[in-house]
Amino acid sequence: MERMSGFDALFVYDESPNEPQHTLKIAILGRKASRAYSFERAKRALGERLAVLPPFRRRVLRVPFDLHHPLWIEDRPVDLAHHVRRATIPSPGGRRELCAAISEIASTPLDPTRPLWEVWFLVEVSRGANKEDWIDRLPPFLVKGLKPLMTTAVRLTGASAGITVSGVVGPKEKLQTPAGPIDDFVSVGHMKYGAGLNFTAWSYAGNLNVALYACADAIPDLGRIADHVDVSFRELLDATLARRDRAA
Repeated sequence: MERMSGFDALFVYDESPNEPQHTLKIAILGRKASRAYSFERAKRALGERLAVLPPFRRRVLRVPFDLHHPLWIEDRPVDLAHHVRRATIPSPGGRRELCAAISEIASTPLDPTRPLWEVWFLVEVSRGANKEDWIDRLPPFLVKGLKPLMTTAVRLTGASAGITVSGVVGPKEKLQTPAGPIDDFVSVGHMKYGAGLNFTAWSYAGNLNVALYACADAIPDLGRIADHVDVSFRELLDATLARRDRAA
């Protein structure tokens, strides 16, 4: 049993059905790694690692009337069937179908009576070939303790004008799995009260990945924003290079 810190407890207090406080870490496997992948083998490997991952075995116990910060307790076996799941992305299995599946997972709060994490394996069926996407659903205070399982970093968050913006320096080299390398890695932050849009930039193996997460009622045209992100970054890069050349 361990008392939760005040900072971590804030995420528990802020959790609500309309404002889940978890983050998502999305690992995209390439064709070669996907062919070597086995869901049952991956689930078994995660189960074997639980012995060295105490945060994945503990659940939150709130104090009556919140008179003190919640406790971390470990009082029951972890049900891997609940925490490790698999789903299929519908045809044609493109970006929009993947984003729809991720949005469905992201918008559902974690079960507070269980350890606060889930791993989803999404099979993308496209052009007759399978491609595997691996999604970790975690509260921010668990992300800080995940280094035995994966390379990650602490999110830095600032809110302005209804937008939550996060910038994270991710792994400089491609992460490896028993099935092969992870082709791409994306982070999706959590929504803060009063902010209708989360914008998370995460670097991975020399690339910069951007994830947008929004309230559909507040921003129904999120796809249009996403389509223009690459154009906006190109304009910013051109302006930066032009300014550098003038200063030279």
